[in-house]
Amino acid sequence: MRISLEDLEESSNVLVESLKNVLSSSPRTYLVYEASTQGLARHMRIAIKVAKAGTSVELVDADTFPNVELPYVAEDRVPAVALLKSFSAVHRVATALRLIGVEHLIVAPQLPHHVKRALRGANVVELRRDLYALSIVLGSLKLAASLGNNPRISRIAPELELSPELVEEVRDRFSRLSLVREKPLLCSSMLEAVCNAASDRGLKAVPIRVHPECTDGVLVYTSVEDWVASEFVVNYLRRCPGKRIESVRVNTDPLTAPLYVLIALEEILGNQG
Repeated sequence: MRISLEDLEESSNVLVESLKNVLSSSPRTYLVYEASTQGLARHMRIAIKVAKAGTSVELVDADTFPNVELPYVAEDRVPAVALLKSFSAVHRVATALRLIGVEHLIVAPQLPHHVKRALRGANVVELRRDLYALSIVLGSLKLAASLGNNPRISRIAPELELSPELVEEVRDRFSRLSLVREKPLLCSSMLEAVCNAASDRGLKAVPIRVHPECTDGVLVYTSVEDWVASEFVVNYLRRCPGKRIESVRVNTDPLTAPLYVLIALEEILGNQG
């Protein structure tokens, strides 16, 4: 087994406690993302909203938030959680939040010492880069389980106890993901976090909402998105005659689907990019 479940559990638990500390201060939250974390932010937002419907979670991009939005809404004292991977975005967003005095949490990969020094007291959780996406997805689900007790959350909570047997099962179930070694990965909206992680590995991975260029590809989607996937394939093949789409359908709760696919992808690809 390639993934260290112990390290993943520890990383996700640290993230959950940090998130709870920030989110407990207000029923509203800004969730800041950049291009490489948009899918992760969307998944976290949905998990929070499903667990606690009264929570307001506003998605904002890291390019406009610190200089355009934050200065005009700072008086509201709405806390912010930022999922950021580029060091420049971490520095820019963390500095703005700290200077304006907004309660916040920056979730980043491990940072170089010179970046840490420059942050000067910003609230940052560092995750191992190879566990970044998995830790955020698992942490989002654990956070949801801790926030709400509605039937849907209660149903998926037991699935968050990861085991070697589960890892082996999802690796076998989604073995066709090995095709992404040669073909671009195309991700539905619920699985954009998978594209985020695949891109980190140097793979070509594109959300279907951005109209991917014409090429053979591997489409991964959840069963609740059947009609979206079917419509995409029909339109894609009409636009790109002669190309072939391989489909990987994930028939689980759409909230847990990114977790299973990310685990499978890591196990199947190993150290290969």
